[in-house]
Amino acid sequence: MRLRTLVAATAFLAFSTISNAEIISLTYVDTNGADVEHSLDKVAHNPSGDFTAVLSAGLGRKMSIEVLDQAGTLLQVNTSPVITSADRITAKGKDYYGYRLSLSAMPDSPSYTLRAKTYSADGVLLETTEAPLQIDTVPPTVTDPTFKFIKSLNNGGGDISSFDWLGQREFKMNTISDAGV
Repeated sequence: MRLRTLVAATAFLAFSTISNAEIISLTYVDTNGADVEHSLDKVAHNPSGDFTAVLSAGLGRKMSIEVLDQAGTLLQVNTSPVITSADRITAKGKDYYGYRLSLSAMPDSPSYTLRAKTYSADGVLLETTEAPLQIDTVPPTVTDPTFKFIKSLNNGGGDISSFDWLGQREFKMNTISDAGV
């Protein structure tokens, strides 16, 4: 009986230190006004303002999310309370125990680092995860846009009633490029 209790206690202690922390996704309103949720593997994000980091760490843990600039300077941090069974969230089509932690809009620099830290309930650091964050700060460029009428009133025999504004115009953008960040 003692051996079984000892094995169970050892297994509990071994697995209770595993936190499996994860930055699941980022949610934000993009520059087109759409609510989006993207994984961090997206090449460049384009939030129109504040955004939310969706984090998972498991029950009995606390998490923090930090944003660092290219020089490694800490710009902002947000920390969760201890995760309980009431803190079940859904992200990217799956259920997790974790938190959605909000972050303020980034300045105009395109490159940041997100750092997620997982703590035990009593504040001991268990795990640190970092991921690059690219913000698309450069809008697409359009060169040589043209707007012209394909037909004129003369082609319609001079009768304005046969002139269809929607069917008689053309808008061309010869070159659109988006260099991204």
